[in-house]
Amino acid sequence: MITIAGGAPLVGCSGQPLASASVSAQAAAASTASAASTAATPSSIGAVSAADAPTVNFALNLQYLAAQFYTHASTNAGLPASALTGVGAQGASTNGLQLLAPAPAPARYASEIATDKTSRLAEVRTALSSAAVGQPAMELSASVAPATAGDSQTTVAAMVGAATNAFSSDRAFLLAALLFEDVSGAAFRGALTQVTSAAGQTVLTDLLADSTYHAGLLRSTLVAEGASEASLTNLSTIRRSLDGVTPPDADAATDGQDIVTSNGYVAAFTRTPAQALNVLYLTPSAASAGGFFPQGLNGAIRLAA
Repeated sequence: MITIAGGAPLVGCSGQPLASASVSAQAAAASTASAASTAATPSSIGAVSAADAPTVNFALNLQYLAAQFYTHASTNAGLPASALTGVGAQGASTNGLQLLAPAPAPARYASEIATDKTSRLAEVRTALSSAAVGQPAMELSASVAPATAGDSQTTVAAMVGAATNAFSSDRAFLLAALLFEDVSGAAFRGALTQVTSAAGQTVLTDLLADSTYHAGLLRSTLVAEGASEASLTNLSTIRRSLDGVTPPDADAATDGQDIVTSNGYVAAFTRTPAQALNVLYLTPSAASAGGFFPQGLNGAIRLAA
């Protein structure tokens, strides 16, 4: 029999004293269940098929961008070189800065999301194995030039309403992060329709879930901290001017709240790789580089429409 403080017996649902053997059996079962629930690791997902590798590598490029953005914001340093190797020309991530004196919530979110992104990054790289592309050159801050001369959207700062760069304030950081999550989430949903291997589907599903969770958190935090609907709508307006998607994803909500971006039917939004790259290259025109990726993506999928 097992007793608790004071000598009273610990009883089960039937009201009978709970025997040590019973507790041991339950503990063993719980341990087994816990082990099973954590058994899924990057190495257990399996390998992405050769046919799916270009699509998953496209997603990997976007994951490099997100992981570096949050890591710089929380640590003032980038990811280790060992996490960036692969096929293609490996580039640096430039102009990433640590948030200056952030409020507790944005600081905590930057740190936690950085951990999430780097975990997903490792998952994608493992699933692709030797087919994984390396990190391309990336520009993380405000000195981003458009892919095509004369394009109206010229800087990240203009996109998020910051005077200097996307790391200059909590508000600018949260808006820039929301831009990444919205575009990436829509791109991952579109990519899911293009893959057939179990590993490819698992990886992209994990990336999609990751981005949508984070986007909801960021959008809710912005609203809670007083961000105007105009600042959120501005992101949607800019994306629409770049990717030309119809119907556009809507960031404005009639009730003053804005938890999810959708196509007007409260359904998850989808972008093709080309449409996502129009936003990330900061151009409404056909291009192979620009914006956040000044030398383009690594891999077979790298053209904006």
